[in-house]
Amino acid sequence: MSACSKKIMSAVMVSVALASVGAAQNSSFTPQSDQRFSKSVAAAQADVKPLFQAIREGAAGLSEGARAPTVLLSIPLSEISHDQEKARLFLDVSGRSLGVRLRFDGEGGPWIEVSQGSAVFVSAAADLKNGIEKQFPFGVYKLVYQNGILNIFPVGRKDSAPAAVSLTALLGSLYATADRVVFPYVTYALAYEDGRSGVPGSVDLVRKDDQGVYWTAYNSLADLAQIQWFVIIDGIMEGIRIEGQDLVFYSQPYSGLSSSPHPTTLFLKSYLLGSAASGGRQ
Repeated sequence: MSACSKKIMSAVMVSVALASVGAAQNSSFTPQSDQRFSKSVAAAQADVKPLFQAIREGAAGLSEGARAPTVLLSIPLSEISHDQEKARLFLDVSGRSLGVRLRFDGEGGPWIEVSQGSAVFVSAAADLKNGIEKQFPFGVYKLVYQNGILNIFPVGRKDSAPAAVSLTALLGSLYATADRVVFPYVTYALAYEDGRSGVPGSVDLVRKDDQGVYWTAYNSLADLAQIQWFVIIDGIMEGIRIEGQDLVFYSQPYSGLSSSPHPTTLFLKSYLLGSAASGGRQ
């Protein structure tokens, strides 16, 4: 799938594609709810929380006798996993290379994978705050995550400089290499964890807004036994569910918003990851 695009026509046009996005750096990865409209809307912004809850429970906005959700696209989970592996950045630490990439759990929490040869270490970023020493094929390294930056120190080597990379640089690399689903007005990069490598199982849909800020719609594998609606675009709800070995995208009309002559996008699941405004790797 990384070598071509897939397009289908339904209530909206959806394509799966890859696009190049510059790496980014910043420090904030605290999930924050983004319950807002990204485009102008006619509906009042009074109290949207009950609306979000009702949609997630499938209890609002669907007219009686509404058609069943329509399948838009089915993507093998193995393809998502394969492409996100390419997001690994390689750091030079005292003449030795270590690969680093970003992963997510079922609550949008960042995890860091560090590898050298066949040795792979994975940890929640928060658990590296005080540092941890790990043995790799070419030596022992201390991994420290603070203020959004991962520092890797060679242990027992005098005059050796550490290497550093920001989590948003890792996020930018993931966004640039992952499978992407393109809707009108918004593009999502896909990340998947099967739960068998230490990272809790999840599917994350990562988007980048007009200000260069990354947001995620996260879902645990347990959540995805049912359709999880994550955005409404021009009156059409978009959702995902895991079926067998595939991630399946669904579409269904939603009648709970006032009609508007302007494009409208309402993000039902969206949590702040970080900003790409500064750009580059530290």
